[in-house]
Amino acid sequence: MRGKQRRNYLIEVPDDGLFAQPIGPWAEDKYRRLGMYAEIFATGMKKVWDDRVYLDLFSGPGYSRMRESGRLVLGSPLIALSLPDRFDRYIFADANPDALAALRQRCARMAPDAAVRFVDGDANERIEETARRRPANGLPHPAGVVR
Repeated sequence: MRGKQRRNYLIEVPDDGLFAQPIGPWAEDKYRRLGMYAEIFATGMKKVWDDRVYLDLFSGPGYSRMRESGRLVLGSPLIALSLPDRFDRYIFADANPDALAALRQRCARMAPDAAVRFVDGDANERIEETARRRPANGLPHPAGVVR
């Protein structure tokens, strides 16, 4: 009996000409772990939580360029948007205006129907604004109630 095939979270993409964050070789492991955890949570909790929110406080531009190989891959926010069972909402923050502008365009192109909110500026300095963008009720469904 064969087990479930693992998904590849290091997803190569064509260059769209927008800003891409340079990253080191450690990112392969980071993106694999982030993708696996996000997918497990998004799928496992879709019938348990009213509102599953993916929050990325240092989101970057959504595309990353591997320094050593030059490969262009999805960054953490777009890995989260590419999951089969999407989160209900996404909040992306970044201090770099060029990175956030590129991410806005990529999100609109990749998932125009997704509920995405953006926080311009350093997440450490915009805590109150970021908190206001999350859903007011993040509580789980009442015991025994499944959507």
